[in-house]
Amino acid sequence: MKVLVAIDSSISSHHALEQALLLLNLQKAHFLLLSVEEILASPNIVAVNSLGIPTENNIYNVYDEIELSHQEEKRTLSALEWAQDFCTKAGVQSQTILEIGDPKHIICQVANREKPDLIVVGSEGRGIIERAILGSISDYVLHHTHFPVLVIRND
Repeated sequence: MKVLVAIDSSISSHHALEQALLLLNLQKAHFLLLSVEEILASPNIVAVNSLGIPTENNIYNVYDEIELSHQEEKRTLSALEWAQDFCTKAGVQSQTILEIGDPKHIICQVANREKPDLIVVGSEGRGIIERAILGSISDYVLHHTHFPVLVIRND
C-alpha cells in the first residue's frame, strides 16, 4: 500500500502521520512523505530612485525575504526529517519528497504522479468563515483528486 502523507511543521500534520501509522497495515505500507515549501509573494512595493535603482530600504527588504525563505526551508526540512524518523521508529518504509509551490496544487500533482492508494492530510479545524477566506488544503485535495483521501482533524 502506497500512502502519500502531507507534512509541514504544524501539529495537525504530525498528528495526521501518527494516526495514519496507527490505522494502516504497516507491514505492507510505503509512506511518501510530502512537504511543500510555499513561496509567498512579497507585499513590498519596489520604489526606485530617478535612475531606476531600488532604494536602500527595498534592498534590506529583499535581504529580509531571503532570510525568511531560508528559515522556511529549514522548518520544512526539519518537519520531513521528523516524519521520516517517526516512520523508521515505527518500522515503516518511507521516502521524502520536497516540492515548491502552492501546497494544495502540489499535493494533487504529486498524487497524480505517484498514484498512491491513499492520501493523508491533517486539518487545522478552521471555522466556516476562515475556510471561506483562506481556503482549506484538505478540502481542496478532497475535491480535486480521484484518490481516496483521509483527513485527520486536530481539534
